[in-house]
Amino acid sequence: MFCSITTLMAQYPIPSYDVLVTQQAYFEEQGNDVLINPIPQSKREVNIHVQCPTTSSDSLCAEVWVFSLDEKNILGPYYEDNNDVLSVPIDDRLWGVYIEVTHELNVSVWIGAGESIPLKKVVMKRTPSF
Repeated sequence: MFCSITTLMAQYPIPSYDVLVTQQAYFEEQGNDVLINPIPQSKREVNIHVQCPTTSSDSLCAEVWVFSLDEKNILGPYYEDNNDVLSVPIDDRLWGVYIEVTHELNVSVWIGAGESIPLKKVVMKRTPSF
């Protein structure tokens, strides 16, 4: 179950790619002022991709919450199947992601502008269903 976000401490920055998660993990956006081409604030999405090599492609693998770091908004829970990408529209504030998993899996979390594949490597096997 999702606990108070004030008690969470970031384990991983956003973006993070192929992070092994065995039970739960917390990702936190660090800001985009270091990016060469920052994403337009009006079109931002946080994207969460889960891959569990030991389960079938339609198996429920993760429960996800997306929340603003100022604690004014908590979105979710969302439920992700294996190899899906969850895309959640966000505003210009800093955001975090909390994920609980049912199986050991790899998680990638990034901020994008509507694309479903990060600038780094994540190969999609099928179109996500929302």
